[in-house]
Amino acid sequence: MRMMRRTVRLPLFHFRLLAMALTQTEQIKTQFEKAQRILITFSKNFNADAISGSLALFLFLKHLGKDVTILCEDFYRPKTLEFLPQIDKIMGKSDELSQFVISLDLTHTKVKEFSYDTEGERLRIFITPEDGEFTEADVEIKNQAHAAYDLIITIGTQDLESLGTFFDERAESFYETPILNIDNRSSNEGYGQINVLDLTAVSITEILYRLFKELDSSYMHKDLATLLLTGMITRTKSFKTSVVTPHALRVASELVEQGGAREEIVKNIYQSHSLNTLKLWGRVLARLKSRVDNQLVWSLISQEDFNLADASAENFEGMTDELIVSAPQARVIVLLFEKEDTGVIQVWIRAVKNVDALALAAQLGATGSRAFAEVTLDHTDLKTAEARVIRTLQEAMEKMVA
Repeated sequence: MRMMRRTVRLPLFHFRLLAMALTQTEQIKTQFEKAQRILITFSKNFNADAISGSLALFLFLKHLGKDVTILCEDFYRPKTLEFLPQIDKIMGKSDELSQFVISLDLTHTKVKEFSYDTEGERLRIFITPEDGEFTEADVEIKNQAHAAYDLIITIGTQDLESLGTFFDERAESFYETPILNIDNRSSNEGYGQINVLDLTAVSITEILYRLFKELDSSYMHKDLATLLLTGMITRTKSFKTSVVTPHALRVASELVEQGGAREEIVKNIYQSHSLNTLKLWGRVLARLKSRVDNQLVWSLISQEDFNLADASAENFEGMTDELIVSAPQARVIVLLFEKEDTGVIQVWIRAVKNVDALALAAQLGATGSRAFAEVTLDHTDLKTAEARVIRTLQEAMEKMVA
């Protein structure tokens, strides 16, 4: 059972007094200087902007000499983003944060030399004291299940509940630790001690670019520029959407000048679809339907479609994005598909233009965010699920228009 949302945060009184005297950038700089162990995290319903932004922040904080962890519950690496620098640093399970800790009492003598090796399947640790000797009584061994952090940074996460059970199981730690909340969406609840919420930015990485320049304008290289540019390209569909601003174009130009690999980004994200993916997309497009003056667009994918295309749900990860670009009137894109041998229908709902996908599908038990919601329907077939889902969404959209 998920925890009830808490609306009262612990005061962190010393931080609030400091915040009164400093600009936002100065507050962030102070937190970066004070913190040694930093956690970067983002919503379970992530997108490429959140991934590339988290990795860019990881590189920047590593440059500052910080111990940094990136965690997203149930994270998997989208095939189109495997080219991103350091993407293997993102962990998908909270239990990966567990640490086996061996501590040594140095009260009576100090360490002169430390080394280790492996012998077969065993790790051996060698510690030489400066004088005297260490005894078994000086050694303490414990499993540190959830290491404490000095600072938590959330990327593109509208509320803490969007982090999933990772937050539910550690709610008190979140309330006791300073949070830097970075987002560009109006739906963000502003739950951080520092909230960097820029609604004029086309992407989170555009916000990060400005922040990095203010904190250390000398630090820029190809990998960092590529990560920042990736977020901007994916959020604007390669600068084809109406959200593109003159400032965003200037930032993108600067990132290309600083080594951002635009051609590599576009090739991997938009030009690397396999034949199986194209076959599946063809079936999706052949069944495309619409209602509410073409504002609600949807399609169905059966298990037979997957089998004939020799594909899986991963092959249409970018399909909703493509439909948004190709169907400018669409405000809600829906894909319904059968999960193999489970008797379950999965529904993906993508909303744009200030429409709340989670609110529209609330009656269906949806989870996710304003931009992307998921619904799981058991013990039903594709046609029955289609009728129920589309009727619910259509009614909700018509009320919204009215």
